Order: sequence, then structure tokens, then C-alpha cells
Amino acid sequence: MIEKNRHLYSVSAMCEVLQIARSSFYYETEIAAQKEKEKAKEEQELKEKILKIFNENRKIYGTRKIKGNLLKAGGAHFHSLNHLDLELFDYINWYNNIRSHSALGYQSPVIYRNLPLKKIV
Repeated sequence: MIEKNRHLYSVSAMCEVLQIARSSFYYETEIAAQKEKEKAKEEQELKEKILKIFNENRKIYGTRKIKGNLLKAGGAHFHSLNHLDLELFDYINWYNNIRSHSALGYQSPVIYRNLPLKKIV
């Protein structure tokens, strides 16, 4: 609440009204920022591991095989299997639907599939 209204009121005044120490607010803000940085770093490491497994296996592995490889390696650090599933889904969705393919004239598969439809209409 204090963070959201920081642009309207001073932190000291809001802390006084809420009856919390100003140092507590800054302490909690610092911890939250550190946790956010750690989480972003872990997610980046996980994405790099997923990308490495995917590329080493001729870019044909799906989510189940990548998840299996991560679990076998034992070095996978993710909060839950749901978190891993979401990361894998996001990457494979990007790879198969969003990224530009040189074989498709540097267009995403979605745009390439829709080209014949535009010509008909």
C-alpha cells in the first residue's frame, strides 16, 4: 500500500498513519527486491538449461522429454512441476509459433500459415 501511494504521500507520513516503523518498510522493500532478483536469475538459468537440452536434441524434444532430462540431470531448480510446465510451454510455443523461421521467409509460422488465406479473401 505504501509503495503504491508513494507518489502521493511521503513514506514517513504513511508509516505513521499505519503505525509501522519506517525502517520496517525499507527493510521489507529491500528483501522483496532481493527475492525478485534471485527469482529472475533462477528463471534465466532454467531457460538456458531448457534451451541447451532442446538444441542438443535436434530441436525436436517436447515438454515431457525436456522435463525428463531436467529431472535426470538433477540440476533443475524450479519451484514446482507446474512452474516447469509453464516455462516449457512458453518456450516451445515461442519456438513453434512466434519466432522467425528462415525457411518461411523470416516469418513466424502463424503469419506464414495465414498468407494463403489472405490471398483468397
